[in-house]
Amino acid sequence: MPAAVLHVLERFYDAVPRPVADEHVVGPFSLFVATLAWVHEMTPALLGAARAAGMRVLEQPLLVIDGPVRGEPVQGVKVSILDPDDPWFSGARAAVAAGFEGTGVVSIEPVEQWIAARVRDGLMRVVGAFAGQVPVGGGTHQRRSEVSELTGIATLPSWRHRCGSEHHPGAGERRSHRRCAHGPPDGR
Repeated sequence: MPAAVLHVLERFYDAVPRPVADEHVVGPFSLFVATLAWVHEMTPALLGAARAAGMRVLEQPLLVIDGPVRGEPVQGVKVSILDPDDPWFSGARAAVAAGFEGTGVVSIEPVEQWIAARVRDGLMRVVGAFAGQVPVGGGTHQRRSEVSELTGIATLPSWRHRCGSEHHPGAGERRSHRRCAHGPPDGR
């Protein structure tokens, strides 16, 4: 992956937690707890340091797409960007939870206040997918500058594989690796 793209991603992973995390200065580093994320190719020594400090590290693939992504609409499904005051907001979040659990049982709960606050502050957007009056999926994205990270995306099991086309990597697509350390090491 080109160094310029990696530098943009490093700035993004630095910018995302700042508005909502507590800063902890450790030597020359400022850590924003509860999650530290980095691009491994930029700081490979951080993986060993995080593990040596007792942090649980989750390694995830990172997909970068340079350009528009086109998908086929699913007949009978409406996708909307939602505000916390929207009556569909809780349903979208509940469908995501059910999608991750793999149950297909959507239990609508009150809006999570931390997510509502991030949406109101412009730090996150919530998207919901609905078949008529039924929430069937959703997700979030966090935009900082020219980068947006798609997070927490799930679909109810009964609604998966309905689009009729699979994702095919495009010429502008690049893969790298993202690491996340959950800490601090003492568990606070």
